[in-house]
Amino acid sequence: MATVSCENSESPEIGPTIIGEPHIAYRYNSTDYVLIDPITENTTNKKIDAYIGDGTTLNRVTLYMPLDVNPGTYFITPNPSDDESYGAYMVLASNGIDILADSGIIKITSVDEDTIEGTFSFSGMNGSVPVNVTQGTFSADY
Repeated sequence: MATVSCENSESPEIGPTIIGEPHIAYRYNSTDYVLIDPITENTTNKKIDAYIGDGTTLNRVTLYMPLDVNPGTYFITPNPSDDESYGAYMVLASNGIDILADSGIIKITSVDEDTIEGTFSFSGMNGSVPVNVTQGTFSADY
């Protein structure tokens, strides 16, 4: 897995060259990140997980959703352990961030028998510091 970082990108979109490629991409604090080849787990809910590094270099985003999803816009809840809810988790160890989102949106734009795609944004508290993740996109195995 790889990451791409572009400081102070002027483009309102993340990684136009990755559209259609398996990825999770997002913007945090004016920096764009791209995590490639997410893993999809289907147990009692669907978990789409992408990461690079470990320990102090870990960069990870996990999206949670029900097993059967349809295109639409869904609110993230702070308790994604409910199999019918939507949630997000993020670790950006180099910035000291480890959050479970307490609000946000996951928009499913396309679902077929092989692929799920969409956009997301979320926020949560890292201790007493608010963290906002914006301009997220994903494409993964369904």
